[in-house]
Amino acid sequence: MGGLGLALVAFLVLGFTGVADATAGAAALIFLQYSAQIAAGFIGGRMAGQSRVVHGGLAGLLMASIGAAIGLGFSARDSNLGLVVLALAIALTTGSAGGALAQYLEDGGRGGHAPSHDA
Repeated sequence: MGGLGLALVAFLVLGFTGVADATAGAAALIFLQYSAQIAAGFIGGRMAGQSRVVHGGLAGLLMASIGAAIGLGFSARDSNLGLVVLALAIALTTGSAGGALAQYLEDGGRGGHAPSHDA
């Protein structure tokens, strides 16, 4: 959970700096958000003993849910529920991608195939 915490801190700091000028750095903030979701999924997948992709997706979903709750707390009247659902779906996908990366690296880059011992 250390990586998820650091990603949330970085997201909050960058989010608060964007309050002064919301249009400046929006692309960088979105890129960092998705990168943090992938990192959270990777860390969640590495910590899980099994079902790394599922745990990675849940870590990304948790991170996006916290961000959505914070965002809705600041501007509940101006929010679009469809965009919140889309953001949660993207977070589930990016977190699962991080979990899949953790699974791939755990398998030693073999892609889940057993090594052949042909002579």
